[in-house]
Amino acid sequence: MTFTIEHNTAFVYQNTSSVSNLIQEFELNAVILQSNHIILCLEKEQDNTDELLGLVSELSKNQKNINRSFVVVSSKFTAEAWPEDIALAPTQQEAMDIIDMDDMQRDLGF
Repeated sequence: MTFTIEHNTAFVYQNTSSVSNLIQEFELNAVILQSNHIILCLEKEQDNTDELLGLVSELSKNQKNINRSFVVVSSKFTAEAWPEDIALAPTQQEAMDIIDMDDMQRDLGF
Protein backbone atom coordinates (compact mmCIF):
# COMPACT_ATOMS: atom_id res chain seq x y z
CA MET A 1 0.00 0.00 0.00
CA THR A 2 1.20 3.45 -0.82
CA PHE A 3 -0.52 6.70 -0.02
CA THR A 4 -0.31 10.41 -0.59
CA ILE A 5 -2.03 13.16 1.34
CA GLU A 6 -3.45 16.20 -0.40
CA HIS A 7 -5.10 18.83 1.76
CA ASN A 8 -7.27 16.77 4.11
CA THR A 9 -7.58 13.64 1.96
CA ALA A 10 -5.42 10.51 1.95
CA PHE A 11 -5.27 8.72 -1.39
CA VAL A 12 -4.46 5.09 -0.59
CA TYR A 13 -3.26 2.91 -3.45
CA GLN A 14 -3.48 -0.83 -3.07
CA ASN A 15 -0.42 -2.62 -4.40
CA THR A 16 -1.20 -6.13 -3.19
CA SER A 17 -4.04 -8.53 -3.79
CA SER A 18 -3.79 -9.79 -0.20
CA VAL A 19 -6.43 -8.31 2.06
CA SER A 20 -4.43 -9.30 5.15
CA ASN A 21 -1.48 -7.22 3.90
CA LEU A 22 -3.81 -4.31 3.27
CA ILE A 23 -5.17 -4.61 6.82
CA GLN A 24 -1.64 -4.60 8.25
CA GLU A 25 -0.72 -1.50 6.25
CA PHE A 26 -3.82 0.34 7.44
CA GLU A 27 -3.00 -0.56 11.03
CA LEU A 28 0.60 0.66 10.67
CA ASN A 29 -0.54 3.99 9.24
CA ALA A 30 -3.79 4.39 11.18
CA VAL A 31 -2.91 7.62 12.98
CA ILE A 32 -1.93 9.42 9.78
CA LEU A 33 -4.78 8.06 7.68
CA GLN A 34 -7.62 8.50 10.17
CA SER A 35 -6.99 12.19 10.58
CA ASN A 36 -7.93 12.61 6.90
CA HIS A 37 -10.71 11.61 4.55
CA ILE A 38 -9.68 8.36 2.84
CA ILE A 39 -9.97 7.40 -0.80
CA LEU A 40 -9.01 3.74 -1.27
CA CYS A 41 -8.04 3.04 -4.88
CA LEU A 42 -8.39 -0.66 -5.62
CA GLU A 43 -6.18 -1.41 -8.58
CA LYS A 44 -5.79 -5.19 -8.32
CA GLU A 45 -8.16 -8.10 -8.09
CA GLN A 46 -8.70 -9.19 -4.52
CA ASP A 47 -8.06 -12.74 -3.39
CA ASN A 48 -11.04 -12.66 -1.00
CA THR A 49 -13.85 -10.26 -1.79
CA ASP A 50 -15.79 -11.04 1.41
CA GLU A 51 -12.73 -10.26 3.52
CA LEU A 52 -12.19 -7.05 1.54
CA LEU A 53 -15.79 -5.96 2.09
CA GLY A 54 -15.41 -6.61 5.82
CA LEU A 55 -12.29 -4.43 5.95
CA VAL A 56 -13.84 -1.67 3.88
CA SER A 57 -17.03 -1.73 5.95
CA GLU A 58 -15.08 -1.41 9.20
CA LEU A 59 -12.91 1.41 7.85
CA SER A 60 -15.95 3.24 6.51
CA LYS A 61 -17.75 3.04 9.88
CA ASN A 62 -14.66 4.21 11.75
CA GLN A 63 -14.27 7.20 9.45
CA LYS A 64 -17.95 8.15 9.77
CA ASN A 65 -17.66 8.01 13.56
CA ILE A 66 -14.96 10.69 13.45
CA ASN A 67 -16.77 12.81 10.83
CA ARG A 68 -14.48 11.83 7.99
CA SER A 69 -15.38 10.30 4.64
CA PHE A 70 -14.25 6.98 3.19
CA VAL A 71 -14.67 6.25 -0.52
CA VAL A 72 -13.54 3.25 -2.57
CA VAL A 73 -12.47 3.86 -6.16
CA SER A 74 -12.82 0.82 -8.38
CA SER A 75 -14.09 0.06 -11.84
CA LYS A 76 -14.15 -3.67 -11.00
CA PHE A 77 -17.17 -3.48 -8.69
CA THR A 78 -20.69 -2.44 -9.64
CA ALA A 79 -23.13 -0.53 -7.48
CA GLU A 80 -25.49 -3.52 -7.51
CA ALA A 81 -22.83 -5.81 -6.01
CA TRP A 82 -21.64 -3.23 -3.48
CA PRO A 83 -23.08 -2.49 0.00
CA GLU A 84 -25.12 0.72 0.06
CA ASP A 85 -23.46 2.03 3.23
CA ILE A 86 -19.99 2.15 1.63
CA ALA A 87 -19.30 4.89 -0.90
CA LEU A 88 -18.08 3.59 -4.27
CA ALA A 89 -16.86 5.70 -7.18
CA PRO A 90 -15.41 4.74 -10.57
CA THR A 91 -12.85 7.59 -10.59
CA GLN A 92 -10.84 9.64 -8.12
CA GLN A 93 -12.59 12.83 -9.23
CA GLU A 94 -15.99 11.32 -8.43
CA ALA A 95 -14.62 10.19 -5.06
CA MET A 96 -13.57 13.78 -4.34
CA ASP A 97 -17.07 14.92 -5.31
CA ILE A 98 -18.56 12.46 -2.80
CA ILE A 99 -16.27 13.82 -0.08
CA ASP A 100 -17.28 17.39 -0.93
CA MET A 101 -20.96 16.41 -0.68
CA ASP A 102 -20.33 14.66 2.65
CA ASP A 103 -18.60 17.78 3.97
CA MET A 104 -21.54 19.96 2.91
CA GLN A 105 -24.00 17.61 4.62
CA ARG A 106 -21.95 17.65 7.83
CA ASP A 107 -21.77 21.47 7.70
CA LEU A 108 -25.55 21.61 7.35
CA GLY A 109 -26.02 19.17 10.24
CA PHE A 110 -27.35 16.18 8.31
